[in-house]
This record gives sequence, C-alpha cells and structure tokens, in this order.
Amino acid sequence: MSIPINTTNAEQREAFEGGAYLLAVVEVDKADRIQCQADGCGHSVYKRIHIVLAGLKFKVLGSQCYERLYGRTTLTSQAPQYGTGAGRLLTQEERLILVENTAAFIEALEAERVELERVAALEAAQLRKNESARAAIRPAPAEQQSERPQYIAKDARSPIYEGGEMLRWRWKTPEATTASVAKYEACPSQGPFHARVMASFKSQSWPSPYSFALDIELRQCLPKPYIFRALDELNLIERAQV
Repeated sequence: MSIPINTTNAEQREAFEGGAYLLAVVEVDKADRIQCQADGCGHSVYKRIHIVLAGLKFKVLGSQCYERLYGRTTLTSQAPQYGTGAGRLLTQEERLILVENTAAFIEALEAERVELERVAALEAAQLRKNESARAAIRPAPAEQQSERPQYIAKDARSPIYEGGEMLRWRWKTPEATTASVAKYEACPSQGPFHARVMASFKSQSWPSPYSFALDIELRQCLPKPYIFRALDELNLIERAQV
C-alpha cells in the first residue's frame, strides 16, 4: 500500500474543485506490484488499486493515496463506474494494458460491460419468449382487457454510436481534424450538442474518442451516443475498418 505523504497544491485543487471520477478498483499479484501515480509517492501497490479520471487524466492510485486525496470528498462514497469496490484480480495481460495504456484498459472494461449487457438482453428475450409460449396455451379469460404495450419505443439513436460500436471509432488525421475545426470556427454548425462537444474537444487532447466521450459523459451528464454523433457530424472521427 502507498504511504501517506503531503498532498501537493495541484492535487488539492484537483480533489476539491471536482472533476474526479472513480472508474474501477482492481488488484494484481503481489509479485507484480505496480507504481502508485500520486504526485511524490511512487510506492508499489497491489491491493485495492483505484483507477481515477481526474483533471482530464487517468491516475492509478494505491488505496492510502486515494483516501488521502479524496477521503474528504463525495468521491469515496460513490461506486466505481465499472465493477464493484471489491477489487477484481487482473490477469497478466490486463495488468500490462493497465500499466502501458490506462485509456485502453478502460475501453476494455467498457467492451466487457457491453458484452455482459448483450448476454443479459438475450437471456431476458428468451425469458419473454418462454413466457409468451406459456401464455399462448393458457385458456383465455372470459373478459380480456387490452394489455399495456410490452415494449416502449426507444429514443431514436443510430446503432453505430451505441455499445461496442463506440470502440470502433478513431480520431481522424491531424490534418483532417485541423480542417474540420477551422470549418466549424468559420461557420459554426447548429447540430445538437455541437458547441459543447467542440469546446471540450479543443480544450484537451485524448488518446481515443471513447476516452473523450467518457469524460464528457461524467462531467456534463451527456450520454456517450450523443457525443459520438456530434463528433461524427463535426467530421472529427472515423470508423476503423474491421
């Protein structure tokens, strides 16, 4: 576990001005400890490793440094965005991704969540099918009232901005991005959320559109599919070839 040290001014501002989000709690084998990324710490940690999105950066923190930085904020009472607070044990491959590319590790967690939701939806659909089959062989009641619709129309959003499809989007080349930004500045488009998304895009560089969308969703409560649609309409992203 990391050893308590004095908090830097930058960390204090980051912790108490908001903008920090707990994404996941994990652990690794003791022999494969990783370095706590709190300023001035650098100790090796392996139990209850906290992955935080703070100040537009991903941070990997030991439990004591996490408590030191965020113990007096509402962050410590929040459940992680992915998984539970128990801290699941990472495989060697997952540990390597976490250390070398934390953004890619979080994207992998999102892909895993999407797959779990897909499986759950299939199971729910099978249960509904089974229930419909059982209902079909039941005797009809003497007086049958009209039933409430089983499905409620979902908000019309394109599937290319949903679920696992979000992970296929990549930033366009720097040249194409510069041209898109210049075109918007010369004649701002009026599409939904264009202004908010473009302002956030110009304020910081992100390794992937998913990392960008995750930050905006957490900060501005804007669903990721809407962010991806705006990025696409602003001509800032393109879909990777399968």
